[in-house]
Amino acid sequence: MTYPIGKVKLLYVKSKVYVHPSKNSKLENIPGYLYFTHEQGAQDKDILFGWIPESIVSEDDKPIFDKVDLDNVTDDKKNFVRRPSLLGSFAFGITIRNLFSIQIRPPSLGWWYGSIVINTKTSSDRLPILFFHDDECPSTKNEQNRKNKDFDPFSADNGLFWGGLQMLEFLGSRAVVEKSTLEESILLINPSLTDLNNFSPTNVQNPTKSSKSGESFNFNKFINDTRWSVLETLAKVTKFTKNSVDTVLDESPAPIKKLLKNPEVQRVNEDFDTARVYLAKWAMGVQEEAAKTRKQIILDQNSRDVLAKELGLNFDKLLPEEVLNAHERHREVGKIEWDSFFDKSGRLNITVNEVKDRIFHGGLSNEVRPEAWLFLLEVVPWDTSSEERKDIIEVLRVEYEAIKMKWERNERLWKDEYYKDQKFRIEKDIQRTDRHLEIFKNPNHEPQEGEDDDDFDVSNVKNPHLKILREILLTFNQYNDKLGYVQGMTDLLSPLYVVLQDDALTFHCFVKFMDRMERNFLSDQSGMRDQMNTLNELVQFMLPNLYVHLEKCDSNNLFFFFRMLLVWFKRELPWDDVLRLWEILWTDLYSSQFHLFFALSILQKNEKIIIDHLRQFDEVLKYINDLSMTYNLNDQITRSELLFLKFRKMVEIMDVQKDKDGSISPVNDKLRLLLSKKLVIQKEKERVQG
Repeated sequence: MTYPIGKVKLLYVKSKVYVHPSKNSKLENIPGYLYFTHEQGAQDKDILFGWIPESIVSEDDKPIFDKVDLDNVTDDKKNFVRRPSLLGSFAFGITIRNLFSIQIRPPSLGWWYGSIVINTKTSSDRLPILFFHDDECPSTKNEQNRKNKDFDPFSADNGLFWGGLQMLEFLGSRAVVEKSTLEESILLINPSLTDLNNFSPTNVQNPTKSSKSGESFNFNKFINDTRWSVLETLAKVTKFTKNSVDTVLDESPAPIKKLLKNPEVQRVNEDFDTARVYLAKWAMGVQEEAAKTRKQIILDQNSRDVLAKELGLNFDKLLPEEVLNAHERHREVGKIEWDSFFDKSGRLNITVNEVKDRIFHGGLSNEVRPEAWLFLLEVVPWDTSSEERKDIIEVLRVEYEAIKMKWERNERLWKDEYYKDQKFRIEKDIQRTDRHLEIFKNPNHEPQEGEDDDDFDVSNVKNPHLKILREILLTFNQYNDKLGYVQGMTDLLSPLYVVLQDDALTFHCFVKFMDRMERNFLSDQSGMRDQMNTLNELVQFMLPNLYVHLEKCDSNNLFFFFRMLLVWFKRELPWDDVLRLWEILWTDLYSSQFHLFFALSILQKNEKIIIDHLRQFDEVLKYINDLSMTYNLNDQITRSELLFLKFRKMVEIMDVQKDKDGSISPVNDKLRLLLSKKLVIQKEKERVQG
């Protein structure tokens, strides 16, 4: 729609909003209109927020101001006015982009009229305090009458209503409005991560001092003082024949055979057969390797003294106050904020790292995920416009259909024993993956007691969404014919499909996800072994006392982490937390192997209980297994971040010390790789039959 020349569109108006120039004379109060206007083609951040005295609004425009105020209509094609003048007394107009915060002061016994104090990102701006004379404003009185008519004495939403709330509701539809955790009366507008951290109670000494007289912390002064600082596996075991697996297990030492009969071990093995093979292989070589590294990784007294001098005596601990004072988990990235990251052409107007930092520290809302995950998994490049991404997605759809046809129309392939085996395993696994979700339940079918849907005929897939999962996995089997399908892949695919609900895009996201996860499913188990060994060394380096205790418990194989690492904690967290964790890990903000620090944080959180109360392998395994679905994701991510930052600092200190005295650093290449953001990619070299 073309706007009339020289005019802007009125999006929102609140009448009878006053400026009080003098505390002593009500006669000097100036009535005016608070408004939001939109220039043609402007983004939400460029919407103008302003106030204009009634006396300087033209006779032609005044009826339109009153109409928008009373009707609360924002899409009427006739709501156009001349750009409000900024020449009147106290008149102002600023873009949402330049809003920093709004302090709200609702009506009370001491404040007959509710008011707002506006702070901009320019410290020289001094805007008038605006008072909402609700007893004079027609739109506020109408809304109050409606609320009185519909009053429910048992409703939780019976707080005091005033005109400022309507204004804030509109602002919240065009910008991210976040309460400061330091002072709830302060609303931060489109806050950055730095803003949120600076306005956290952990960053201010004695932020609020209340007294009987009602005196409180001067938050406006605080804003002005701080504004510039704010701006300034053998997961391939499913390809083995039963005899091959049994051969591996038969060669296991007697203690391992005994462990395999342990109920807690069997509980893990029920999910992934590969786990028992890992445990057996540990006894046949991995444990020896870990024993060799122990002397090198666990720090000697000299190294501990060096670190204690730099980081304090408790350098190997996360103290409660450290966790408390750490970055708080912030609100998720919503649609308004996500859209604000891009310009009119759909190109990023902030850096990729800034976007990833924001996602890492808050996660994404459900409505943003389908688009954002395409970026995080590098299905579409960050440096593209909206039109370029549409073209890329069209090409990806064509590619998916072409790969799918290679198995879909190949009757000779259908008779191949390897293909039939792969198809059977895919169908068997999808029938038991996330069936508790509504999207994967069978239509018009209630399972009888003791019956698992489709157990007796796994190829008879009834649910249409499960059929699509089967197609995607069979297509991936064709695409990556060396790896094929491996038990556990359904756990990785299911969340992608539920979020995207687009078969072609889900396939390409899965391909990208598997680039980093394929090492978990290699037939020689080298990828999982490398990760488990790295985690083992990380525990030695970061939590030496716990590691020594785990050795005494015969638990230094860290077997309890096998399932967690294999499918990235999919079985340990509620569904929504899995989505949040994965998108955080996909940012690679600190490291492409940050999942190992998440595992480390679980041990750190439970270190005292394990050392004080657990003495045997099965006790440790049962305790960790029973933590499933009890984790506080925000707390664990915070601990993971602190542990990584501490690890990075320790490595830096040890390197400086090595340069000083020529000593051998305990930080080997495997541990140093944890500091890299580059993906660790390991591919299957040849197809494993069986």
